[in-house]
Amino acid sequence: MKVLIVYETKYGNTKKAAESIGEVIKEAGNEVTVVKVDAVEMDNIKDYGAIVVGSPTYASSQAGSIKKFISSLSVEKDTKIVVFDTHSGDGISTGGPMRRAVKKMEKQIQKNPNLTKIMNGLQVAVKGIQGPLVEGELEKCKIFAKEIAKNL
Repeated sequence: MKVLIVYETKYGNTKKAAESIGEVIKEAGNEVTVVKVDAVEMDNIKDYGAIVVGSPTYASSQAGSIKKFISSLSVEKDTKIVVFDTHSGDGISTGGPMRRAVKKMEKQIQKNPNLTKIMNGLQVAVKGIQGPLVEGELEKCKIFAKEIAKNL
């Protein structure tokens, strides 16, 4: 399946997570494109059967560019989608005010009847605001990617 992985990043942490996820999905036999949100060719979105969206958490929400991307998605019926975020934290606690981007992206996805959420999103912890990723978080990304590949 053709899989598009779209991300936004400021310090490179979300990019690292996106690339790690992409490698595993590709190893499972899929054709994968990993691209920063501002470089997405919206005319080609319909070519993909699945989309993975990653965003850093800004003020308890996804990046504005990601919000705009999800809102503007014009896809074929039953296009598979899953999301992940990066947030400052220790990788242990979940659900706090700085960890809401996944939930907000998933709510936004529900508004598009052509998108099918294939599994719950992933929250990836970053040390402080700039990073790096908390130890063990790239391994979580790889496990997440294996589950995505099973659901394609």
